[in-house]
Amino acid sequence: KTGTVTQGEPAVTEITALADSQILLETATAVESVSAHPLAKAITAYTAEHGVAAPHRPESFETLSGRGLRARLGGREVLAGNQRLLEEGGVDLTPLLEQAHRLAAQGETPMFFALDGQLLGLISVADPVKATSAEAIRQMKAAGIRTVLLTGDSQAAAQHIGALVGVDEVIAGVLPEGKESVIRALKEKGKVAMVGDGINDAPALTRADMGIAI
Repeated sequence: KTGTVTQGEPAVTEITALADSQILLETATAVESVSAHPLAKAITAYTAEHGVAAPHRPESFETLSGRGLRARLGGREVLAGNQRLLEEGGVDLTPLLEQAHRLAAQGETPMFFALDGQLLGLISVADPVKATSAEAIRQMKAAGIRTVLLTGDSQAAAQHIGALVGVDEVIAGVLPEGKESVIRALKEKGKVAMVGDGINDAPALTRADMGIAI
Protein backbone atom coordinates (compact mmCIF):
# COMPACT_ATOMS: atom_id res chain seq x y z
CA LYS A 1 0.00 0.00 0.00
CA THR A 2 1.09 3.62 -0.45
CA GLY A 3 1.84 4.14 3.23
CA THR A 4 4.60 1.53 3.17
CA VAL A 5 6.68 3.41 0.56
CA THR A 6 6.09 6.93 1.90
CA GLN A 7 7.50 8.56 5.03
CA GLY A 8 4.22 8.19 6.87
CA GLU A 9 4.27 11.79 8.03
CA PRO A 10 2.00 13.73 5.68
CA ALA A 11 2.01 17.51 5.84
CA VAL A 12 -0.30 20.28 4.63
CA THR A 13 0.93 21.73 1.34
CA GLU A 14 -1.90 23.97 0.11
CA ILE A 15 -5.05 25.65 1.47
CA THR A 16 -7.78 27.26 -0.63
CA ALA A 17 -10.84 28.85 0.99
CA LEU A 18 -13.78 29.97 -1.12
CA ALA A 19 -14.76 32.66 1.40
CA ASP A 20 -13.48 32.89 4.96
CA SER A 21 -10.21 30.99 5.48
CA GLN A 22 -10.62 31.21 9.26
CA ILE A 23 -13.95 29.35 9.12
CA LEU A 24 -12.38 26.69 6.87
CA LEU A 25 -9.44 26.17 9.24
CA GLU A 26 -11.54 26.22 12.43
CA THR A 27 -14.01 23.72 10.96
CA ALA A 28 -11.20 21.48 9.76
CA THR A 29 -9.49 21.66 13.16
CA ALA A 30 -12.68 20.76 15.01
CA VAL A 31 -13.63 17.70 12.97
CA GLU A 32 -10.13 16.37 12.30
CA SER A 33 -9.13 16.66 15.98
CA VAL A 34 -11.29 13.63 16.81
CA SER A 35 -9.81 11.48 14.03
CA ALA A 36 -6.71 9.32 14.31
CA HIS A 37 -6.14 9.27 10.54
CA PRO A 38 -2.66 10.45 9.43
CA LEU A 39 -4.20 13.06 7.11
CA ALA A 40 -6.24 14.41 10.01
CA LYS A 41 -3.13 14.62 12.16
CA ALA A 42 -1.35 16.59 9.42
CA ILE A 43 -4.16 19.15 9.39
CA THR A 44 -4.36 19.53 13.16
CA ALA A 45 -0.56 19.83 13.37
CA TYR A 46 -0.69 22.64 10.81
CA THR A 47 -3.53 24.52 12.51
CA ALA A 48 -1.91 24.16 15.94
CA GLU A 49 1.33 25.57 14.55
CA HIS A 50 -0.58 28.54 13.13
CA GLY A 51 -2.59 29.23 16.26
CA VAL A 52 -5.98 28.08 14.96
CA ALA A 53 -8.27 26.75 17.69
CA ALA A 54 -11.50 24.80 17.24
CA PRO A 55 -14.56 26.69 18.57
CA HIS A 56 -15.85 23.45 20.12
CA ARG A 57 -15.76 19.69 19.67
CA PRO A 58 -18.17 17.89 17.34
CA GLU A 59 -21.38 16.57 18.93
CA SER A 60 -21.14 13.48 16.72
CA PHE A 61 -18.60 11.95 14.40
CA GLU A 62 -18.66 9.20 11.76
CA THR A 63 -15.70 7.89 9.79
CA LEU A 64 -16.63 6.81 6.26
CA SER A 65 -14.09 4.25 5.09
CA GLY A 66 -12.04 5.38 2.11
CA ARG A 67 -13.99 8.64 1.75
CA GLY A 68 -13.57 10.88 4.81
CA LEU A 69 -15.85 11.79 7.67
CA ARG A 70 -19.20 13.30 8.59
CA ALA A 71 -19.71 15.29 11.80
CA ARG A 72 -22.18 17.54 13.62
CA LEU A 73 -20.57 20.78 14.75
CA GLY A 74 -22.64 23.38 16.55
CA GLY A 75 -25.76 21.71 15.17
CA ARG A 76 -24.49 21.94 11.58
CA GLU A 77 -23.38 19.11 9.30
CA VAL A 78 -19.74 18.99 8.24
CA LEU A 79 -18.46 16.80 5.42
CA ALA A 80 -14.70 16.41 5.15
CA GLY A 81 -13.08 14.13 2.63
CA ASN A 82 -12.62 13.24 -1.00
CA GLN A 83 -14.61 14.11 -4.11
CA ARG A 84 -16.73 10.97 -3.88
CA LEU A 85 -17.95 11.77 -0.35
CA LEU A 86 -18.90 15.36 -1.01
CA GLU A 87 -20.62 14.61 -4.29
CA GLU A 88 -22.64 11.91 -2.50
CA GLY A 89 -23.62 14.67 -0.06
CA GLY A 90 -24.84 16.89 -2.90
CA VAL A 91 -22.04 19.47 -2.54
CA ASP A 92 -21.10 21.43 -5.67
CA LEU A 93 -17.33 21.06 -6.07
CA THR A 94 -17.08 22.85 -9.43
CA PRO A 95 -15.06 25.86 -8.17
CA LEU A 96 -12.23 23.67 -6.89
CA LEU A 97 -12.30 20.52 -9.03
CA GLU A 98 -9.65 21.66 -11.51
CA GLN A 99 -7.29 22.59 -8.69
CA ALA A 100 -7.99 19.31 -6.87
CA HIS A 101 -7.21 17.30 -10.01
CA ARG A 102 -3.94 19.20 -10.46
CA LEU A 103 -2.91 18.49 -6.86
CA ALA A 104 -3.87 14.82 -7.15
CA ALA A 105 -1.77 14.50 -10.31
CA GLN A 106 1.20 15.67 -8.23
CA GLY A 107 0.65 12.86 -5.77
CA GLU A 108 -1.08 15.01 -3.18
CA THR A 109 -4.37 14.31 -1.40
CA PRO A 110 -6.81 17.22 -1.66
CA MET A 111 -9.56 17.12 0.98
CA PHE A 112 -12.76 19.10 0.58
CA PHE A 113 -14.68 20.64 3.47
CA ALA A 114 -18.36 21.60 3.43
CA LEU A 115 -20.69 23.09 6.02
CA ASP A 116 -24.43 22.40 5.65
CA GLY A 117 -23.90 21.46 2.01
CA GLN A 118 -21.87 24.57 1.13
CA LEU A 119 -18.28 24.12 0.01
CA LEU A 120 -15.84 25.91 2.32
CA GLY A 121 -12.63 25.05 0.49
CA LEU A 122 -9.92 22.43 0.28
CA ILE A 123 -6.80 21.50 2.18
CA SER A 124 -4.17 19.45 0.36
CA VAL A 125 -1.83 17.04 2.11
CA ALA A 126 1.17 15.16 0.76
CA ASP A 127 3.26 12.30 2.12
CA PRO A 128 6.80 12.26 0.64
CA VAL A 129 8.24 8.99 -0.61
CA LYS A 130 10.90 7.41 1.64
CA ALA A 131 14.44 7.76 0.33
CA THR A 132 14.87 3.96 0.59
CA SER A 133 11.70 2.90 -1.24
CA ALA A 134 12.96 2.96 -4.83
CA GLU A 135 16.00 0.85 -3.88
CA ALA A 136 13.81 -1.63 -1.99
CA ILE A 137 11.55 -2.02 -5.04
CA ARG A 138 14.59 -2.37 -7.30
CA GLN A 139 15.92 -5.23 -5.14
CA MET A 140 12.53 -6.97 -5.17
CA LYS A 141 12.38 -6.76 -8.95
CA ALA A 142 15.96 -8.05 -9.21
CA ALA A 143 14.84 -11.05 -7.15
CA GLY A 144 12.10 -11.75 -9.70
CA ILE A 145 9.23 -10.36 -7.63
CA ARG A 146 6.49 -8.47 -9.45
CA THR A 147 5.59 -5.35 -7.46
CA VAL A 148 2.09 -3.85 -7.29
CA LEU A 149 1.06 -0.63 -5.57
CA LEU A 150 -2.46 -1.31 -4.21
CA THR A 151 -4.04 1.85 -2.87
CA GLY A 152 -7.16 3.81 -2.10
CA ASP A 153 -5.50 6.91 -3.54
CA SER A 154 -6.67 8.44 -6.81
CA GLN A 155 -5.27 7.00 -10.05
CA ALA A 156 -3.23 10.15 -10.71
CA ALA A 157 -1.68 10.24 -7.23
CA ALA A 158 -0.95 6.52 -7.27
CA GLN A 159 0.64 6.67 -10.73
CA HIS A 160 2.85 9.55 -9.55
CA ILE A 161 4.08 7.65 -6.50
CA GLY A 162 4.33 4.37 -8.42
CA ALA A 163 6.59 6.05 -10.99
CA LEU A 164 8.79 7.51 -8.25
CA VAL A 165 9.46 4.11 -6.68
CA GLY A 166 9.40 2.03 -9.87
CA VAL A 167 6.64 -0.52 -9.25
CA ASP A 168 5.46 -2.80 -12.07
CA GLU A 169 1.75 -2.08 -11.67
CA VAL A 170 -0.56 0.39 -9.95
CA ILE A 171 -4.08 -0.55 -8.79
CA ALA A 172 -5.71 2.59 -7.42
CA GLY A 173 -9.00 3.80 -6.00
CA VAL A 174 -9.56 0.60 -4.00
CA LEU A 175 -11.44 0.94 -0.71
CA PRO A 176 -9.98 -1.00 2.27
CA GLU A 177 -12.66 -3.69 2.01
CA GLY A 178 -11.93 -4.08 -1.72
CA LYS A 179 -8.24 -4.88 -1.29
CA GLU A 180 -8.99 -8.43 -0.17
CA SER A 181 -10.72 -9.25 -3.48
CA VAL A 182 -7.77 -7.80 -5.43
CA ILE A 183 -5.39 -10.03 -3.48
CA ARG A 184 -7.62 -13.01 -4.23
CA ALA A 185 -7.41 -12.23 -7.97
CA LEU A 186 -3.63 -11.74 -7.86
CA LYS A 187 -3.23 -15.13 -6.13
CA GLU A 188 -4.50 -16.79 -9.31
CA LYS A 189 -1.21 -15.71 -10.93
CA GLY A 190 1.10 -16.99 -8.18
CA LYS A 191 2.18 -16.55 -4.58
CA VAL A 192 1.31 -13.14 -3.12
CA ALA A 193 2.85 -11.21 -0.24
CA MET A 194 0.88 -8.18 0.97
CA VAL A 195 2.56 -5.36 2.88
CA GLY A 196 0.13 -3.16 4.84
CA ASP A 197 -0.55 -1.52 8.16
CA GLY A 198 -2.46 -4.29 9.90
CA ILE A 199 -5.57 -2.17 10.58
CA ASN A 200 -7.54 -1.25 7.44
CA ASP A 201 -5.61 -3.88 5.50
CA ALA A 202 -6.31 -6.83 7.82
CA PRO A 203 -8.57 -8.73 5.36
CA ALA A 204 -6.05 -8.32 2.53
CA LEU A 205 -3.14 -9.32 4.77
CA THR A 206 -4.88 -12.52 5.84
CA ARG A 207 -5.98 -13.35 2.27
CA ALA A 208 -2.39 -13.12 0.98
CA ASP A 209 -0.04 -16.11 1.15
CA MET A 210 2.15 -13.91 3.34
CA GLY A 211 0.85 -10.86 5.21
CA ILE A 212 3.44 -8.35 6.38
CA ALA A 213 2.11 -5.69 8.80
CA ILE A 214 4.26 -2.61 9.30
